[in-house]
This record gives sequence, structure tokens and C-alpha cells, in this order.
Amino acid sequence: IDMTRDEVRSMMDRFPSRRRGRISYRAFVKGLRLRKADENTSEVERLLKDELRRLAEGRNGRPNFSQLFDEFDRDGSGSIDRREFRKGLEQMHLTLTSRDLQRVINRFDRDGDGMISYKEFVTFCDDGEGYGGGSGRSAGLEEGDKCEARFRGSEKHYPGRIRRKNRDNTYDIDFDDGERELGVRETDVRSLRASRVNEYEVDDEMDRLRRKIQSTIDEKGLDFLECFEHFDRDYSGEIDEREFQDGLRRIGIDMTRDEVTSMMDRFPSRRRGRISYRAFVKGLRLRKADENTSEVERLLKDELRRLAEGRNGRPNFSQLFDEFDR
Repeated sequence: IDMTRDEVRSMMDRFPSRRRGRISYRAFVKGLRLRKADENTSEVERLLKDELRRLAEGRNGRPNFSQLFDEFDRDGSGSIDRREFRKGLEQMHLTLTSRDLQRVINRFDRDGDGMISYKEFVTFCDDGEGYGGGSGRSAGLEEGDKCEARFRGSEKHYPGRIRRKNRDNTYDIDFDDGERELGVRETDVRSLRASRVNEYEVDDEMDRLRRKIQSTIDEKGLDFLECFEHFDRDYSGEIDEREFQDGLRRIGIDMTRDEVTSMMDRFPSRRRGRISYRAFVKGLRLRKADENTSEVERLLKDELRRLAEGRNGRPNFSQLFDEFDR
């Protein structure tokens, strides 16, 4: 491959390295989307998939992958690492060798970052059977379609249009600001076409959001306002659509704009596309953390009894009450 220096520099910019002009090992593997040779784990995968679907099945017959995912995601980070995945399998009484474990993780981990996201988890369990459909991802995008994509691996999505759909399921994209990027991964592109939102999946994500926030309140002692302000970044007293989507992403819940709009409609707000503090607390049915006041109560009770104790040894609560009732 004979290239000029400018062409080489341009190609190197396509690798997600932190330092320009340098390609780390991780960036090399990720940028080229390399994968190990396929090894036969089909039987293990089939057993695992059947068991995950069985565990996720709800009373109404519809699988709740969100709750099952959270049982694996022990630290609530929004992604499952290798250790959490192994622990989850052990609880399911599935024991794999280290080699088989890594092969199965590779089947989940479509973007090659070494972690299993919620979308990757559902995609593995779904396997084209419609459990996680309607997510608004890039499936079905054609040349000329409007889209949003991560430019050179950045966290933010930028609007543009599909210039070309490649055979390896990547896309060449013309961004609205005049930039162009070739070979954008399917997982980094999402459609801006009107799409049918899977309301069941939005319900699952709403439950997951509720559990994450309630867990933060219970374990870290945060109050409702601090949780609300995680989303309300401009302190306007209301959460708009962009703030809500960004806030969800920061806690590991990645949703399309249509899905975010659908979720916001579940909050009892007076203005569509806005969530007030009151609607936030009410919509998520948040409750204050249980606080242990037993020791304080015991000391208070002892002191009240001591003060109420009369000369005859019988407590006079009436007189003590009157001292409070000024």
C-alpha cells in the first residue's frame, strides 16, 4: 500500500488514539475492528441464550432484559465487565473455562471495548426474534438517509447524511458541518428517520432508571434535588430533552431521541418535552432513604421518662406534655 505522507496522516487520524500521529495497540485493534478467528462456541451460546431468555421472562410473557442486565451489572456502571459476567454465570450455575468465557464475551461485545453494554446484551439474547426491536439504531439505513454519528469515535453524535453503505456494514458519512468520515461503524450511527419506538423497551429502561436513582439515594445519601440536578445542568428548574438524553448517557443508558421523547412522556409534566422537579420525583416514584434513628429514639425516650418521673415513682406525662405544649 503506497501512500503519500498526507494520506498516511489522514489514515492515522481514523484510529481512535489519544495522541495524534501515534497509534496504540488498543487503538490499532479497535480502529481496524479486528476479531479473533471464529471458534465454535455455538452450543455454549445456545444454552446461555436459552437460560437468559428463561430468566428474563416476565409474568406477562414479555422478557424483562433490563432487570436481568442489572443483576449482572453489580456496580451499576451501565456495562458488564469480565468479572461481573463470570459472577453472573456462576449464579446461573453455568461454569465456563477462561477460554470459553472470553469467546462468549467476544460474541456479546460487538464494539470491541471489552465491556458488554445493555444494547449488546439485548442484541445477543434477541438474536433477531424481536425482543429488543425498534431501538432506532442504524439497521436499514440506506444511502441518502439522514443520521447522527460519532465523529472519529467521539462521545457526541453529529447530524449528517449517509454517503455510502459499505459491504462490511460500515458507512461513509457527510456531516452537516462539511466534514466527512469513511468507514463509520454501525454501532456509532443512528437514524434520524421517523422510527417506531419499542414502548416495551422504553418501559424497561424507565424501570432501570428508577432503580439506578433509588439505589444512589439509598446508598450514597443523595437527596432528590441532587439527583434532579444531575440532569438539569443549567439549573433552570426543568429538564429538557437534550439534558435528559445526556444525563441518561452519563449513567449508562443510551437511547435514541425518539426513545427519550417517549420516556419523557411518562413523567406527569404540564409541558411536553420538559420535566419539572415535582414531575421527576413523582414519575420515578422516588422515596427517601431509610435512616437509622433507633439510637436517637432510645436516648430521647429514656430522657422523657426521666423527666416525667414523679415523687411516687409513677411518671407524670401530662405535666411533661404541657411543658412542650406552650
